[in-house]
Amino acid sequence: MGQGGLKFRFALAITVACLLSGVLTYASFSFITGRIVKDLGTRFAVKQALLENSKLWTAIQADLALSLKMSDSPLLTHWLREEQNPQRKALALEELESYRRHFVGRSLFLAIDGSRHYYFLDGKDPAAAILPRYTLKPENINDAWYFRAMSGADDFELNVDYDNHLNLTKLWFNVVLKDDTGRKLGLGGGAIDITAFITEIVNSNETGVETIFLTRDGAIVGHRDPQYVLHNSKVRGAEKMTTVYDLLEGTSDREDLSAALESLAAAGSEVRTMYLTMGGRTYLAALSSLPEIKWFNLVLVDAAQFVSNRDFLPVLVLLVISSLAVILVIGILLNRLVLAPLAALAVASREISIGNFAAPLPAEGHDEIGSLTHSFGEMAHMLRDYTENLEQKVSQRTEALNASNRQLAESNRQVMDSIRYAQLLQASLLPDSEMLRHHFDDFFILYRPRDIVGGDFYYYRDVGEACLFGVIDCTGHGVSGAFMTMTAKAVLDNLLDAVDNTDPAAILQ
Repeated sequence: MGQGGLKFRFALAITVACLLSGVLTYASFSFITGRIVKDLGTRFAVKQALLENSKLWTAIQADLALSLKMSDSPLLTHWLREEQNPQRKALALEELESYRRHFVGRSLFLAIDGSRHYYFLDGKDPAAAILPRYTLKPENINDAWYFRAMSGADDFELNVDYDNHLNLTKLWFNVVLKDDTGRKLGLGGGAIDITAFITEIVNSNETGVETIFLTRDGAIVGHRDPQYVLHNSKVRGAEKMTTVYDLLEGTSDREDLSAALESLAAAGSEVRTMYLTMGGRTYLAALSSLPEIKWFNLVLVDAAQFVSNRDFLPVLVLLVISSLAVILVIGILLNRLVLAPLAALAVASREISIGNFAAPLPAEGHDEIGSLTHSFGEMAHMLRDYTENLEQKVSQRTEALNASNRQLAESNRQVMDSIRYAQLLQASLLPDSEMLRHHFDDFFILYRPRDIVGGDFYYYRDVGEACLFGVIDCTGHGVSGAFMTMTAKAVLDNLLDAVDNTDPAAILQ
C-alpha cells in the first residue's frame, strides 16, 4: 500500500492517539494519585498526631496524677509549714519514698518555698535523701525555673530542664503545693529521664514519620535528636533556645506554623495541617495541642516514604496493558472487517485495470463493505462484457459511420454537380470579352461568387454607336441568388425591348 496507504495512516493515527491518550492518562493519573497521596498523608498525619498526643498523655498521666496526689498530702503540707520538726520531716520523707517507688521515673523532687531547700529522691542514696541537696537562690540563674514556676503556674507545669546542681536532665512535673488557704508552699513532683522520654515517646516506629514536641513560642522540648532537647534544657538567661522555626527553610513555612500555633492556642484541641520544608524535604505536617500541659505536637510525614506515586505503578501498568489490549483488539477487528477487504478490493481493481478480469474478490458480507464488494463485482462483470464485445461494437459502428459518410459524399457530389451546372448556366448569361471589345479598349472583369454561383451579375447590350452596361446585385447567395440573377436578366431584356434603351434613367425608372 505504501506510506500513503490506509493501513499506514490508520497505524499512524492509532500511534498518535495512543501517545496523546498516554500523556493525558499519565497527567490525570499523576494528578489523581497526587490528590490521593495528599489526602491519605493528611489523614495519616492527623491520626498520628492524635496518637502521639495519646502516647505522651498516657506516659505522663500516671506520674502527673501521682504528683498531684502527692501535692495534696496532709503530711507534706504539715512538714512544709514546720520544716524543722523532725517527726513531721520523718513522716513526710517516708511518704515521699513511698510515692517515689510508684513514679515511672523512680525519682521525685521537693522544693520548700519557706527555706528554699531542694530535696531530690532517686533511691540511690537513702542517706542523702533526708538532707537538702542545695538551696535555691533568686540570684542564681540556674534556679530561675523555680521562681518562674512559683509566679506563673497555678497548678502544675511540665519542664524539660537540666539541673546544674545534680547534673541531670529530666522532664520535671512541677506541681504547686498549697495549704488550705491556697498559699503556695513550694513545688514537687516526679521526674522522667529525658533519654527514656525521647526513646519511648518522641521516636516513632513509623517509617517517614517524625514527632516534635514544642512550646507555644516554638521551643523544642521533644525531638528524636536529643541534642536539641539537651541544648534547650541548659539555656539560661538571655541565651537563645533552638526552636522549630530554626529548622524550617522558608519564611512562608514559619508564618504558616506560627499562625497554626496561634489558632490552636485559641481553639484548643483541633488539628492543623500544612506543608513544611525541613532538611531539604517537604513534609505533610499535622500540628495538635496538649492544652493540659501547654505543649504542642508537630508530626511530620514524608509522603514519599509513607505512600507515593510508585505505589500506584501496578495500577498504571494494568491500565496501560488494558488500553493496549483494547487497542490491539480494535486494530485486529478493524483490519479484519474493514482494512483487509478494502486491500483485497484495491488489489482486484489494479488487476482489472490491466485487463485481468479473473482477479478474485473478497467474500461478500452483510455490511457496507459487502455491499461495496457486490457493486464492484457487478461493475467488473459489466466492464468485462464491454471489453469482450468492444471490437465487434466498434466494427459495427465504424461500418455504419462509413456508410453514412459514403451517402453523404454521394449527396454532396450530386449537389456540387448541380451547382457546377448552374454555374455554367449563369456564366452563359454573362457577356463575353469579345462583345465588350467593340466599345472598350482597356478593361478587366473580376467575377468571383462566394458559393460558385451567386446573386451578382453584370449586364451588356449593344445599341449601335453606344452600349448599355450594368452591375446588378440581387438579394441572396448561392443557388437562390443565381435564380434571382436569371429572373433579373430576363426582366431587364424585356424592359429594354419595351422602352427607350438609350436613356438609363428611364430604364431604371
